[in-house]
Amino acid sequence: MRRRLIIAALLILTAAGAWSLFWHFGKNRLIAAAAALGAADKVAVEGYPWQWRVRVAGATTMLPGGWRLALASAVVEVPLFDPGRMVIHLAKSLSLADGAGPSLDMAFGYAGLRLDLKGRSWRHLGLTLSEAVIAGDPPPLGNRLERLTLDLRPEADGYVLERLDLAWGPLRIETKGRLIAEPGAQLKGAVLGTFEGYEEALSRFVAAGRIDAAAASAAAADFGAKTRDMIGADKRSGELALEWNGAMLVLGGLALIDRR
Repeated sequence: MRRRLIIAALLILTAAGAWSLFWHFGKNRLIAAAAALGAADKVAVEGYPWQWRVRVAGATTMLPGGWRLALASAVVEVPLFDPGRMVIHLAKSLSLADGAGPSLDMAFGYAGLRLDLKGRSWRHLGLTLSEAVIAGDPPPLGNRLERLTLDLRPEADGYVLERLDLAWGPLRIETKGRLIAEPGAQLKGAVLGTFEGYEEALSRFVAAGRIDAAAASAAAADFGAKTRDMIGADKRSGELALEWNGAMLVLGGLALIDRR
């Protein structure tokens, strides 16, 4: 019996040692990755033994498409039992620029990114942003973005929007839909759900000189034809077109993002 206990103890110690070596190997790989972001001297790796929790301060990196992302700080969590999943918590602020127009600078109450990976590709992306304040000249919908929730997964010919919720100024949308990839890095599709404050948003775009009155009138007519009133609510439900071409994100007749 004593011999069995000794053997069991040795096996446990060997397994614990191997696990510790694996965790520290992963830690060193993560520190090397942080160095590639220019943040090697501002990174700490915690979470032993069940996950890697990486705290990074002041990281700057280049994203696909030539975008430059600067973060005040971030916490990246990678569970050891689900290494394909990554959760990123962003703190304080970020700056995003592509060199073609003014940078997007914002501070926020919370920003989080959930990413499921498979090999070198991703299979699901989730984004949560709340109480964001956009710096600089106010966009037509205002400097304060109350809420943005996005759940996206790729498919053979585009992307499935499992959820797209937005509360920005007068505009409130709760939708889901699909985007099809087209030549020229364009994505076109539609979202189905509920919309509130769409006409008020159009009025603000006219007042800001982003669209003319005729285009706003046509967009309002199209919105009225493709949606219907919801009984007992100040909302309309229906389906609107959604397009992204790398510089503009257009919902119906509203250019929610316009970096031309």
